[in-house]
Amino acid sequence: MPNKKKIILIVPYFNSGKARKWNEGVEDDKDFECYPPLGLMYLAGSINRLNNYEVRILDVAANRWSLGQLKEVVYKEAPDIVGITVTSPVLNTAYNIIKDILLPMVPRPLIIVGGPHITSRPEDIEVLGADYGFVGDAENSLHSFLKDYLGNKDSYSAPGLVSIKDGKVFVNPRPCDDRIDDMPLPDRSSVDPKLYYFSIIDCQYTLMLTSRGCPFDCIYCGVPNKGRYMCRQIPDVIDEMKGIKSQGYKYINICDDVFTLDRKRTVDLCQEIIGEHINIKWGCATRVDLLDPELLKIMKKAGCLDVRLGVETGCEKTRRQILGKNISNRHYEEGIRNIKMAGLLAVGFFLIGVPGETKKDIDQTVRFACSLPLDYASFNLVVPLPGSRLYKTALQEGKISQGIWKEVARGNLKLPSYVPDGLDSEYLEKASRRAMRMFYMRPGYLFYQLSQISSIKDFAHKVKTAKSLLQ
Repeated sequence: MPNKKKIILIVPYFNSGKARKWNEGVEDDKDFECYPPLGLMYLAGSINRLNNYEVRILDVAANRWSLGQLKEVVYKEAPDIVGITVTSPVLNTAYNIIKDILLPMVPRPLIIVGGPHITSRPEDIEVLGADYGFVGDAENSLHSFLKDYLGNKDSYSAPGLVSIKDGKVFVNPRPCDDRIDDMPLPDRSSVDPKLYYFSIIDCQYTLMLTSRGCPFDCIYCGVPNKGRYMCRQIPDVIDEMKGIKSQGYKYINICDDVFTLDRKRTVDLCQEIIGEHINIKWGCATRVDLLDPELLKIMKKAGCLDVRLGVETGCEKTRRQILGKNISNRHYEEGIRNIKMAGLLAVGFFLIGVPGETKKDIDQTVRFACSLPLDYASFNLVVPLPGSRLYKTALQEGKISQGIWKEVARGNLKLPSYVPDGLDSEYLEKASRRAMRMFYMRPGYLFYQLSQISSIKDFAHKVKTAKSLLQ
């Protein structure tokens, strides 16, 4: 049997210029959270089905490598193929990895890029310097490509493949009827679980999907599967959870876009978890209008620890007319109160700089967040991600240009955030930091968090989390 071809999958990090110095090493301060690369673990699981390839994931973010450290590891591995997952925030880092590490290698590896940014802007494989790209979920597509590539066949036929021919970018059509149950399980052995940490709980944890896609179309969302919703069969979910438990994990972050969209399925899944005595903690994200006290009660019994909600703003008019969420403040108040009454942690996500917002609106958002019985909250600037309705709005308003992502990739421009008329980016950045301080430094909140400490280890974890939050 010929030697196996070696594939490396790389997870870049977002170079904010503060927490990390790409060319000068990494500072001691850690980010708020560090997630395992679930998408690449799925790809690794797919590649493992092919006998003539071996795969390794290099998580630059988790290992906190500098450019030089990553280069040393890659050159030592001498891969035949390198894949890089690309989101818009890591565009410049991916560009630097390709330009400074991969292109100068002799022999040079085949370079493939994929992820949300490439799905929305496949033409950017050219500025990145990649040989190929993939749009959408690429487990089956990459598998097809690698089979042809190994057999020296025409690899251009793989569904969803992005290629460059005669200076033009071509994107192969991709079937929309992928059956999610045909996907391979993610290869969790391809990463070191000790590298990853989560704000809510201090233990060995991993990510998991029970469904893909979202039927909603929030203005700021650039995920590839909008309008589609595919659920895994409950027995398959249960089998994966059992496998996760057997590998020593104590918590599962279920990262479905809307976990409780199908109430009956959620109840059935929870009942199976209870009946199978899996006994593992987990958390999920959903919408507040897809929760009720009885559902929360059974979720708690099945091991749910936390529920994460996108609140976005404290202004109902903005939420309804701009964001397209017809959910009132009162609904959030009642829903979060129900979450707490069920004995669960409540997490809220808020946006700073929504179209049409004023300073008064931002202050209202912060006051509303502080009025809710949330255990954790985050306040983020609004990025006009490719594929989102906000991106189109920002283009139409002249707030960004068509060529902005090429300049972001090359490092000539920083990641853009949407700036409402009458405000500026500096004010929004300060408002975001101020909102975090106001939420987490409230005496009542601090007293409550201290009262919930169960051990010295728990105390140390809360201190570390607070430090990273308030940087």
